[in-house]
Amino acid sequence: MKYEIKSFMHKSLPVIQEASIKGRNKLIDEKIKTTCKAGCSSCCSRPINITLIEAAIIMNLLKRKGLWERVRAKASELQEFDTIDRFTWFRMKIMCPVLDTDTNLCLAYENRPMECALHYVTSPAKSCDPWGTSVIEYKKVDNDSFYHELVTRLTSIVGDSIWVFEAPVYKALLLAEVFKSKEIADQDTLIQAMSKERI
Repeated sequence: MKYEIKSFMHKSLPVIQEASIKGRNKLIDEKIKTTCKAGCSSCCSRPINITLIEAAIIMNLLKRKGLWERVRAKASELQEFDTIDRFTWFRMKIMCPVLDTDTNLCLAYENRPMECALHYVTSPAKSCDPWGTSVIEYKKVDNDSFYHELVTRLTSIVGDSIWVFEAPVYKALLLAEVFKSKEIADQDTLIQAMSKERI
């Protein structure tokens, strides 16, 4: 099982990293001027789901950087917000546990989730603020086709294993740690582990 997980991660990493390349290439090829820049973290309070294989790859990177325990603590704290809806989450500006709130930079930027890597806007940054009073229209670059293509390729690698299961970022990170350490492979054991670990 450990070999299988390592193999999944090794094969999945290039697919996940390709999201950044596809996103940047579209901006260049179509001469799209984005307002996104380093230090702007407005989108980091968007409640997105990621696959467990993405979470496992992020966790590994954070462990190599010596940042995992810090991010894990943040992810654990976010479990208290489990019952709130996605819109309220965004309005409360609950930031992703992988965001460094001192620098407003992603701690796992090079291996960030595909949805994050493909997210760009062309509207002014203030239009991303959920509390903004501006009437400026929010305009997002359409990268949906790239995202679905990459998810399909990712699924072809991990198959119908638990590693294609999706969950909010904080929950996916905590689950990935449990599954890797306990070598969980099937859905029934997954559900039992979630209940036992209170994730």
